[in-house]
Parts: sequence; C-alpha cells; structure tokens
Amino acid sequence: MKAELAIIVASSLLFYLIGVLASEFFELSLIFSTGFGLPIDGLLLCLAAFVFSILMYGYAAPLFFLYFGIITKDLLFENPVGAIIQFAGILLGSYAGIRFALYLKKDFEGTDNLFTHLKEFVLPLSVALILCIVAALLIPMLPNSELLYESITGIF
Repeated sequence: MKAELAIIVASSLLFYLIGVLASEFFELSLIFSTGFGLPIDGLLLCLAAFVFSILMYGYAAPLFFLYFGIITKDLLFENPVGAIIQFAGILLGSYAGIRFALYLKKDFEGTDNLFTHLKEFVLPLSVALILCIVAALLIPMLPNSELLYESITGIF
C-alpha cells in the first residue's frame, strides 16, 4: 500500500509541475472562482482534491493536480508563499483521499474494515481544510514575489 501511495503522490506532483509549465508555455490563464471569496474557493479546491483522489482508488488524483497547476500558475509567480501554503493543504487533502480510497478498496475486498482506519484519513482532511482556509485568508496579506526578491537580495 505504501508503494501505491508513493507512486500516486509522486505522479500528482509531476502532473502539477506539468500543469504549471504548460500554463506558462501556452500562456493559459484559467481562474477558479465561485464568487463567494477566497476561503470558499480554497475549501472547494481542497474538497475537489479529496474527491478526485478517491476516484479510481487514487489514480485520478494526478488529473486534478494537472488542473490545479494550470489555475495556480499566476498565484505561484505572484505570491509564492501563499501558493506553497495552499499547495500543502491541497496535497494533504489529496493524501487523505488516496488513503480513504485504498482503505475502501481493502474493505471491498473483505481484507480490512474502513471504519477502523477512520482517523487516518479524517484527521489529514480536517487539517487540509483548515490549512486551505488559512492560506486563502493569508494570501492577500503575504508579500508578493517582488518584495520577497528585494528582501532576499538586500541581505547579500
């Protein structure tokens, strides 16, 4: 199970990078917004990562990360700290979905019970949701990439 999890997470990271690079190369500018504000958008993205990670027992997670890389390219280059915090929450939500899917698969096979491992995917999902909401609230207050560059180069 650990090998499956490592493969899915590694391919998700690879697809995220492909999404960011494809968005930059083809100059795509897709925006995800519900109109209810950044915290709701972050919450919905985290839940979408969880759901896509459940599909096909975790193997659909890279498809979500491809889309996530495309829609967060602008945020990554404008506000890298906020993008990294949001990415950590999304990755944790995806991890919880993959764990849920793998335990669900074992439950369907009859080798294990899903509810005995409830805290192994509910706890990461709740932390991921909180992290995504906090990241969405902090993004407007965090320094942009120009200020970070000036503060780093000013040290040397």
